[in-house]
Amino acid sequence: MASDGKHRMKLACKYCFKMTDRLSGHLRQLCRKGADEAEILALVQEARATVRKVASNLSVVRYQYLKAGVDSDRSLDFFIGFLESKGCFIRDKPSETQSSSTEIPVEEVQKKEKEEAGVQRPTSRVPAAIGAGIVETSPLVRGRSAKFRDV
Repeated sequence: MASDGKHRMKLACKYCFKMTDRLSGHLRQLCRKGADEAEILALVQEARATVRKVASNLSVVRYQYLKAGVDSDRSLDFFIGFLESKGCFIRDKPSETQSSSTEIPVEEVQKKEKEEAGVQRPTSRVPAAIGAGIVETSPLVRGRSAKFRDV
């Protein structure tokens, strides 16, 4: 009876970094064409060992290790948010009342960094200088740019 793939573990190909639930077939067809069965089997076993290692080492991460590896509280908050969004647990993390910094979702940090750097995708057809308020426009155009900005 063939497996329907529901319970397969996704493994990463170390050559193209693609996640697949059929790594041996992927290697035979794409990344390691012409490899013998022993090499394919060894690569699959290595990928399984890597998944087990990642699961055991990154499922629960100590807050002290994260804090020691970053320069600022903002970086720490970003990293904690990133790990938690990927399913990791942070051990010994201080509660929000004890810590001076608050947890910021990853998407909000990325958006704020783009805004601070001035790299913001134009959301309207109005030139960026007009949308930023650098160039004066008539009230009609200003009203339209605000309308397009909300879209």
